[in-house]
Amino acid sequence: MRQAWLGHVVARAQRELSADTPAEIRLRLASEMEGALRAFGPPSPPGDVAQLVNSMVERARLQGEKAREEAERRQMKDHLREHALAQLRRSIDALPISVVGAPRSLERRHVRATLRDQLQSIFQKRFFGDEDWDQARELADEVLAAWYVKQAPASRIPNTVKLAAAGVTGVAGGAAAAAALDPRIRAAASELKEPLVVPAADCPRHDLAIVLSTHIKVPRPDHPKENAGPNDS
Repeated sequence: MRQAWLGHVVARAQRELSADTPAEIRLRLASEMEGALRAFGPPSPPGDVAQLVNSMVERARLQGEKAREEAERRQMKDHLREHALAQLRRSIDALPISVVGAPRSLERRHVRATLRDQLQSIFQKRFFGDEDWDQARELADEVLAAWYVKQAPASRIPNTVKLAAAGVTGVAGGAAAAAALDPRIRAAASELKEPLVVPAADCPRHDLAIVLSTHIKVPRPDHPKENAGPNDS
């Protein structure tokens, strides 16, 4: 008799949850209800049972909402990662071959793989899934700028690029990579609100790759000179 009563109460509570409530939350609710209703049975006042059950259902409902929000953030984070990687690939391909190697060359593939790994490492720590598309693009630009800063003497790197590099490496990291950022750049970077601010005069399209490619070409990085491979990943 009591088992049938308990099954009826649990089933009614489960119907109060939305259809997309994860199975693990439903199972947890059923298990917790069995323990909480141990002192209750068919003769118990319905109001007392309802009050206890309602509080447990509400808690399970909130857990379900939290689980859905977390799932949405994870999905959005995946989309943002792919967006940032696509931006990085486009920006690399827009640079001169003297900087990143010829298309489909192993040198270009090496640059892509190196920057892709750096971007994903930083992305994993910095992004949570509630950012926007612009922030993903800005991260790609920061990673590219930080790499570019390491390829050339500090005196030949545009201030715009140094500021972008500071966004991903920090002011100290950007300075070390560039050999030394002058005091004006260091002060500007410490006060920078957005990860990347590109003056319209430098780049009408606000594309970091254009800023990089329109300044003096830097020496090619010290990668082994190898023949082009069949794929450019």
